[in-house]
Amino acid sequence: MPHWYKPGFAHFVTYRLAGSIPVAKVKAWRGQRRKQIQSAKGRSAANRELRERAHKSFFARYDEHLDRNAAVRWLQQPVVAEVVRENLYHHHGSRFELIAWCIMPNHVHVVLQPFESSIPLPVADAGSLGETTSISEDDVHSDEVRDSVSVLSRIMHSLKSYTANRANEVLNRSGSFWQTESYDHWIRDVDELERIVDYVRLNPVKSGLCEQPQQWRYSSACERFQTDGSTCGLVGWLRDDWRR
Repeated sequence: MPHWYKPGFAHFVTYRLAGSIPVAKVKAWRGQRRKQIQSAKGRSAANRELRERAHKSFFARYDEHLDRNAAVRWLQQPVVAEVVRENLYHHHGSRFELIAWCIMPNHVHVVLQPFESSIPLPVADAGSLGETTSISEDDVHSDEVRDSVSVLSRIMHSLKSYTANRANEVLNRSGSFWQTESYDHWIRDVDELERIVDYVRLNPVKSGLCEQPQQWRYSSACERFQTDGSTCGLVGWLRDDWRR
């Protein structure tokens, strides 16, 4: 999937376990997405709108498959889920502001706002953890940054690299832990932020894993409810600039 990073904005990212979606299915979805975008070729405004619509349509298929087909479920083991949870909080307040999160049996949803600070480029080849898709300049907003060189890309590389190594140790296994692909979407305004946070907190309910969001142990909805009884699903209160 193509990736776009918008400096100064919160982003919604979903990353999944290796082998959680068949390659043939992903290729078919990509083909459908490509046809949607090509229908608007030569019309810049329409192209951007269709690109975003196609990207969201891709994600809808992607996440529905993950929710219904959890043959690989390493994240359902509490000791593995705790590795991922601790790593998210380890960088909260230093590399990014953690807004909401949920660890599902085979994928992770996280809403975060990267800090525009200097994060060293990864030593490993970026292709080992995240795929970069060639995008023409006409398809990229002037104030967006290609994800392969963005702060978000480096954050995700760090999160996935560390947790892959630790999870494999815990599971006494070797090989790929995370799929190289991930889904990301920069959040346009506070209304969209609220919709996405609501989606994240309700994902375990939609998947039939629990009846109430706060019942799913590895989620910000559960931890927030235990802290102050709030059912909003946020890690903490929104900053003033998000309320504007």
